[in-house]
Amino acid sequence: MVDDRDGRGTTHLCLPAHARLFGARHAEAVAVELASLRRAIVAASASVASKVVYGRAWVASGCWSLEAFATERLGMSVRTLRRRAALGRGLRWFRPLLRAFFGEDGGPPLDELAASIVASIASRAHVRAWIDLARALPVEILSARARAARAAGGSAPPEAEFPPVRPGRERRVAGDRARVPAVPDVAEIDLRGALAVIERSAALLDAAESGLMTRALVEEMEEWIGYEREIVVALAEVVARMDAAHVWPAFGHRGYNTWAYERLGAPRTSAHELLVLGRALQHGATLRAALLAGAVVVRDVVRAARGCGPALPLDVVHALIARGPRSGTRRILPSAEGRTWIGGGQLPESSEGP
Repeated sequence: MVDDRDGRGTTHLCLPAHARLFGARHAEAVAVELASLRRAIVAASASVASKVVYGRAWVASGCWSLEAFATERLGMSVRTLRRRAALGRGLRWFRPLLRAFFGEDGGPPLDELAASIVASIASRAHVRAWIDLARALPVEILSARARAARAAGGSAPPEAEFPPVRPGRERRVAGDRARVPAVPDVAEIDLRGALAVIERSAALLDAAESGLMTRALVEEMEEWIGYEREIVVALAEVVARMDAAHVWPAFGHRGYNTWAYERLGAPRTSAHELLVLGRALQHGATLRAALLAGAVVVRDVVRAARGCGPALPLDVVHALIARGPRSGTRRILPSAEGRTWIGGGQLPESSEGP
């Protein structure tokens, strides 16, 4: 598969034809491809989200509020939708931010959350300074700096160290990563589902760039978000299988986090959430179906998995589905028998146990 979209789409994949299991190098190529596709789809959906939110196109959906539109039509919280809209506006206004988001300016690509914070506070005069901060600081410190600048009534990054970075919380750069001698690649990883997602997503991006997507904004937004969910699920499953096979020494890395930062452009928190999600997905078909349908969000699944372990009990999965794509998991019930999907209808049958 070859792509010439200015480095923002798929890359060339050379995988054995008709193979069922693949080695670590092939798995890495697929993971990098999925991460690249997700970044392109996030940028496309952000562009549409800015029109839906700021142009109030969501009103045509028949929903009574933006929050209802976000949860019922897109399966995300209204906070996430607003953040995605801010990112779309920032990518359109600031060329340096667009290049940094895709890693085209010589640095590692910015993750979505950091890029959206930069988009929400930067001006043309200070966008490069904010990009440098986004690459140097953890996202919670970057967010605090943005709040401080907003409170001061400007867009320049605060000169003072506010708040101070706690020891061990500095964001490392690729050159700081500890390396180990590479070992032979003996992994056997199933990549068939991920390859199918890559083909579908690449076709969608081709159609969009060719002007073949003629749907209304709301329907287009739903389609982008649906494909993004597929990519996230596929990527999480691939990295979890790679981690289970302990392939990181084959790439000269001590562990997963260093590899994820260098190859996927994922900061430590995002990389950890992806791995936790992938481990949880290995234990249940109901959870996978709920994620793809937008009935639950990744962050809620990660929080639940941290409390219950990767094999989420089925009643916890049902409770996540019952409460829908809202922030937090504190009100999850101990049992959720007879719950239904957000869009109506009974929960799918599942054979996985607690």
